[in-house]
This record gives sequence, C-alpha cells and structure tokens, in this order.
Amino acid sequence: MKRLQLCLSMEAKIILEEEKLAFFRKNHANATYGLITNKIFNFFSADILAKRIDWEAVRRAPEYDNIIGNYKNIKPTALTLSDNTLDLMREIRNELNTLLDMPRTVYNSYVIRIVLKAFKMRANKINISKVQAE
Repeated sequence: MKRLQLCLSMEAKIILEEEKLAFFRKNHANATYGLITNKIFNFFSADILAKRIDWEAVRRAPEYDNIIGNYKNIKPTALTLSDNTLDLMREIRNELNTLLDMPRTVYNSYVIRIVLKAFKMRANKINISKVQAE
C-alpha cells in the first residue's frame, strides 16, 4: 500500500463519488477514494495485463474528455492504493509512454484519470477494446 496525492479533475472526483455511493448502497459501508480506485483497477486488471484496452481510442474519444482535463485548479486528492493497483499503473504508464512517445513519463494522476475515463466509457457501452467486437 502506498499513499499518493494526485490532482484529479472534478469529473474524475464525481465518478469516484458515484462509485462510493454505489458501494455504500450495496455493502452498507463507507469506502475511500483509494478503495474505489483499487476496485476500478481490479475491474480492468485482466484487460490491462493482456493489453486489450485501446488507450489511444480512449484518449482521443470526445466523450468524457473533462475527466482527463480540467484538473489544475483542483486541490490534490489523497489515495491509498494497493500494490496491485500500483503495478497496473506502471503497466499503463509504460504503454502510454510508448504510445505517446513521451520524452518524460506520464504522471500517476493522468494514468488514474484515463482509467476513470475508460471505466465511464465502458459503463456506457462505448467500445474501448483493441479488437473490435464482431
């Protein structure tokens, strides 16, 4: 486990709040942003490790663009993330660095924001897979 302070957009925080509420309704217990983030990364773990998510398509999709942007004027959010989530973040960061041909590394906050965008897209039945469904 590691505690990180990250700048997330207001839209990203709204997704986390919605998931916290859904968690509370289902489990009758409170959850932290860190727990919700861990659950979202766990939801995507098989697709992340198999490199089945088309991160370029997620990045370029106009839907939910504010999740990735508009984060600079927001106070940092503290997340306590599991080792598994941190490992998955490294996998995504490596893939994004290659995809975007980054001279420097992609920030942790960007990795979380793009995963939240992918989560919202998939929840709304927008295809984010590299292989198109037949």
